[in-house]
Parts: sequence; structure tokens; C-alpha cells
Amino acid sequence: MSHQPLDLTLRRVASEVAELTALAQHLETALDSGDARLDPRRVIEWQTLDMLTQRLAGLTQFLDALAGAAPPRFPMRIVAALEALPLADQAQRLAGRRPAPSADVGELTLFD
Repeated sequence: MSHQPLDLTLRRVASEVAELTALAQHLETALDSGDARLDPRRVIEWQTLDMLTQRLAGLTQFLDALAGAAPPRFPMRIVAALEALPLADQAQRLAGRRPAPSADVGELTLFD
């Protein structure tokens, strides 16, 4: 797919950012131990994560608004932008294809 409507591209990016927002919100909940004693470093980490969540949510709204204002079906060449993405499954989602589920779903992957 070499061309894709601009409004559709923007909506897909907004959806991707919304998923990232949900992941950040999940981390906020997971990190909340309910401990009454507040370590100042942990408070700063929570505030940073909260800021990340809010900024991602704001970007989602901004991209949705841009998509609504974009000329309908205005073609946009997206191949180079998709090829620049380091994650293949993200590129597939933004191209409108759902990546095939991994055979290793549910296994822990540690990063170096």
C-alpha cells in the first residue's frame, strides 16, 4: 500500500497513541502499592508516569481532531514513514493490517 487517506492515517496514529496511553495507565495502577509511606523518589516517578499518560491522551485527542479536519480521502504516500518505524507490528497496524499473533504469546521477553 503506497498511498493511504490522510484522515485514516491520522486516526490510526491516534489509535496507536491511545493504546500507549492505556499501557501507561496500566503501569500507574500496577505501581500503586497503596503504601501509606511515600518515598519522594517514588512520588516523582508516579508524577512522571502521570505526565506521560496525560501527554499521550492529549496527543490522541489532537490527532483525532486533525483527522476530523483533514480533507476526506486525501491521498498520502506513507511507505517511507512506515519503513522508518523500528517495530514491524506497529508499522502493520498503521498500514491498516493487524499483525499476526506471535506463537510465543504470553512468554516473557527480557530486553538487554
